[in-house]
Amino acid sequence: MAVCDSVRAYGAHAPSTSMAAATFTSIQQAFANLRMGRPGKMPPPKADLKLDPMVEHGIAQALSCSVVGGPEKVKRGIADFIARTGADELMVTGSIWDHQKRLRSFEIAAQSIG
Repeated sequence: MAVCDSVRAYGAHAPSTSMAAATFTSIQQAFANLRMGRPGKMPPPKADLKLDPMVEHGIAQALSCSVVGGPEKVKRGIADFIARTGADELMVTGSIWDHQKRLRSFEIAAQSIG
């Protein structure tokens, strides 16, 4: 088993977990479109997102290193992720449709890391 020196994690961080989950639907849709051979621009969030179970399973695997939630959940999720992987460096990405929400997501992640 290889030791990770740097690890990439997707994230959607917002003032509340429900807001973060809604924001996260953009990357879920983007991965679904890609897996179905329809790549394109990042779609806007979709509150009532329903995916084919097979596609949803593939997306869950692809995004398994995601931390989605409010500040406290993000703090716990990042700490758990570091403990699980032994990473000494994080590359946090936020494929979030709304630019201001993306910036806020990175602020929450940065505050969570310390």
